[in-house]
Amino acid sequence: MRVLLLFAPAYLNQLYGEPPLGVSYLAQILKNSGDIVKCINLNNYFSLADTSNDILHQTRAMIEEFNPEILGINSWTYALPFSLELITTLRVHKKKYPIILSGNNAYFMPDETTKLVGNQAIVCTKKGYDEIANTYFGKNIALLKPTDLPLLDFSYFDDRRGRFYLLNKFGCAKRCSFCSEGMYWRTEHAFDVFHTLKQIQLLQSLYHIRDINFWDDHITMDWKYGKKFCEEILAQKITISWLTYSRIDQITEEKIILMKKAGCSHIFIGVESLNPKTLLYFNKTIEPDQYINQTQKVVRLLEKYKIQGIFSFILGSPVETSAEMLQEYQKIISLQCNNPGIRIELSQLTPEIDSLLWKMYQLGKTNLWKIQHQNLLDRFAGTQLFSEKYDEPWLVPQKYLFASQVMNQKEFELTLSQIWELNEHENHEIISI
Repeated sequence: MRVLLLFAPAYLNQLYGEPPLGVSYLAQILKNSGDIVKCINLNNYFSLADTSNDILHQTRAMIEEFNPEILGINSWTYALPFSLELITTLRVHKKKYPIILSGNNAYFMPDETTKLVGNQAIVCTKKGYDEIANTYFGKNIALLKPTDLPLLDFSYFDDRRGRFYLLNKFGCAKRCSFCSEGMYWRTEHAFDVFHTLKQIQLLQSLYHIRDINFWDDHITMDWKYGKKFCEEILAQKITISWLTYSRIDQITEEKIILMKKAGCSHIFIGVESLNPKTLLYFNKTIEPDQYINQTQKVVRLLEKYKIQGIFSFILGSPVETSAEMLQEYQKIISLQCNNPGIRIELSQLTPEIDSLLWKMYQLGKTNLWKIQHQNLLDRFAGTQLFSEKYDEPWLVPQKYLFASQVMNQKEFELTLSQIWELNEHENHEIISI
């Protein structure tokens, strides 16, 4: 069976150019069973200079060149408008192979997504996983645990470019209000340390990689696992540089010393805010003052052991006044200026379906504002393909803000726009995403 799996384009600046793991695990299982599988991460093939229609037509040409018997499309929310347009285009051109659509919206909003897609494609809903897997792939591959998953060779990607990320676990035990990560897996499911090390060694033998990214915080969150991981890297003499995620309140000097010895070069930390009431609103901590003090300690700790710290912050908290939003930005700038060895990443609070904030919106406990300020629209929704054709917040969340509790919409948007303009014109090593 010829199976083509697409990862729909959500970020054309190649921030997410690595082979996506969900697509990769399905591809590896099918390949190991004898199927002919090809995967394409469309983020790697296009840039912001390409028009939505050009990307659509070139994607259709890629599909036709492979001539699949089954087409799977994995789509983040930001990529769903493109995925819907692609499905429609393929059906208009009389393509009759099954098209299976998966991703956040299919999983969390199955009824709305199925209504949009109609009979043009099969929507891979949470309830339908088993049936789809057995019907179209002849295998029970739905919701496998990490212990059931194979090692990945990524041979089905032409565009892997020697960059990879891995996970030590699926799921998250925390419930930050803006994030839906913990909603996929209500409990955490971790790989075995030796499985992860075998995966690294396989990639080293195939692609001669020298670094790897772990897109989870398990190494510092579960130090029994993290300590074993570091000790085995040293015992097996595996030479690898690696990045991991971490919470700010899970970093200690004991952990950093061993992680550094085992090759840790970067730690990505979602601090999110230096404002106590925003930290409470984001459900990041119940002790915000201690959390903020810990941030300063971690900055010094990482600089001491020469580990690159990447600190992420979210702008647009609905509980901050205009003055507080500007003060928050200045605190972040000061953190960067006083500690030039760190990197800062800024993002804007955006509705994420099935997060706690999204659930509050669905229950009528908070509101969403459709962005009116043109600069904000261009900055965020302007990069989302076909965003002009859709308005619903679960399709184009970058067109929306959570309504401020202390300002009117005009003042809120003007303050955000002012901050982004300041960020553009000031010479700081800050990445806006």
